[in-house]
Amino acid sequence: MRTHRIAATAVAAASIALLGGTGQAFADNHTSAQASAPRAAAGAVSEPAAKLTVSGYLTYLKARQTLKALPKAKQAKFVTYLLDRDIYLALANTVKGSIGRPAHITDPYHEGVTFVTDIATRTGKDKLRTTSLTFTVTERIYDIPVTSKTLALRFQAAKGGSKKVVADAKVTNVNAAIAIKGGPTATSLDHGIGHASTTWHAVPRVKSFGKHVAKRQKAWAGQGYWSASLSEGK
Repeated sequence: MRTHRIAATAVAAASIALLGGTGQAFADNHTSAQASAPRAAAGAVSEPAAKLTVSGYLTYLKARQTLKALPKAKQAKFVTYLLDRDIYLALANTVKGSIGRPAHITDPYHEGVTFVTDIATRTGKDKLRTTSLTFTVTERIYDIPVTSKTLALRFQAAKGGSKKVVADAKVTNVNAAIAIKGGPTATSLDHGIGHASTTWHAVPRVKSFGKHVAKRQKAWAGQGYWSASLSEGK
């Protein structure tokens, strides 16, 4: 139960110059599948560049093909929001509810920036009462998903079931101002309630973003209820 770092192959292979000509851009994608990042991409993370350019980022978006180019009036603002440390710090939420009832919460931060939280939970009808939860928090700028962190857990709630909680953590990141690394995923099962947590580390790629930021993502589910949160912290 751990997270690993995968560079987006299409972007890395194209060697798109993004960070003021001093680095290369790629999307961060951490999953529980085994993989390793190309050496060139890792080097870009360790040496923050001086700036992030509008033209470079537009090229980056077009190369990904899943994102639309922005209207010219919003291009500069978009890059400004990417570099805004306060926006990334504000990406947080704490939610709770009943198993089987999904949640979709939209929190406008300001003009152009929205935080979206999604929760899906269920307890199966099998005799072991397999219970699952998926918790995702996404930052969207002008309706383009910029970073998305997901924590999922699954366990058998009935007596006689496995005493092990299976968890996966994944992050998708197209904010070229930071690289996001995942740490180990911790789990526990206590009185029919499954717990999972992980920590995400945002490492600056550009100096103007400021210092490293850690985000703690955790969730539990069981006995008919669930709770989940994403917050600043180790």
